[in-house]
Amino acid sequence: MKSPAKRSARSASGYSAPVPASSAPTPLRRDARENRERILAAARVCFAAEGVDVPGEEIARRAGVGMGTLYRRFPAKEDLIDAVLADSLDAYARTAERFLAEEDPWAGFCGFLESALELHAENVALPTSRRATCDRGHRPARE
Repeated sequence: MKSPAKRSARSASGYSAPVPASSAPTPLRRDARENRERILAAARVCFAAEGVDVPGEEIARRAGVGMGTLYRRFPAKEDLIDAVLADSLDAYARTAERFLAEEDPWAGFCGFLESALELHAENVALPTSRRATCDRGHRPARE
């Protein structure tokens, strides 16, 4: 029985050599990546307009994908909420880094605060949704 960590690959000469299994996730194909981005964009809009209780069917419709594609990328609604929240938190981090570079600390602080409030207005439904998923015991998957 072969070890799950190694596979054989046949070379052009007919000999096989062990190929180590990669623990890194396989990158998505271009179309799959585009579908994922469209789903996330549609979810952001839906969550901002209607809250996180918006049906998955509506998110899929706005993204222009089928329900199978939505569930393939995000098997549970909490996974989709987590992905949207992760993008949002990344935006906060990028904003903080941008304003940390300001020479004037007060201008940097004011700029960050203004930008952070704009980000919050775009994601008003997410803080309560994240608390709700934590209350249900859901742990976000790391990508």
